[in-house]
Order: sequence, then structure tokens, then C-alpha cells
Amino acid sequence: MIITEFLLARIAEDETAAQAALDHAPDAGRREARVLAECAAKRTIVEAFEELGKFLTQPSDNGDGDVVTGARDMFAGLMIAVQAHAGVYADHPDYRPAWRPQV
Repeated sequence: MIITEFLLARIAEDETAAQAALDHAPDAGRREARVLAECAAKRTIVEAFEELGKFLTQPSDNGDGDVVTGARDMFAGLMIAVQAHAGVYADHPDYRPAWRPQV
């Protein structure tokens, strides 16, 4: 399992739990609504990380090194964000200590 798969699975679990809580007690949904919003934000970060990773693995024949350098810098920043979000689940049996951010 890679870090993005791990994180997306944990996000899905959090969403399921928050949605179930909303379904059972809609009037107490402020916390659950926040959890769902946080899940959406985390998913956006993971998806941006994955898309940028795909971009960086494609051969570049346009000779624009600045774009690639900028993309690598952005990828490094997103990697830290993905690792930090995965660290929230460090007590999960599938979490790998190697995923800790290296800042």
C-alpha cells in the first residue's frame, strides 16, 4: 500500500463515520459537517499530489526546465502535506513510520 492509498482509505472511513453520525442525529451535525469538509480538503490535497506526480513522470520535450523545477518544488510541498495528514492516523496498523514528514 502506498501513502495515497492509505490516506484515501482513512479519509473514506472518516467520511463514513461522520455521515452515519449525521444520519442518526442531524441536529448535532456541526462537528460531523466539519469532519466532512476536512475530508474533502484532504482528498483535494491527495488528488493534487497524485496529478502532479503523474505530470512529473511524463517525458518533457518542451525544454521548459522552469516549469518542471516549479512542479518539483510544488510536489515536495504537497508531499509534506500528504505525510502530515497521514500522520494523523499513525496508530493505524497499516501506517508506515517512513511516511513521517522529512522537514
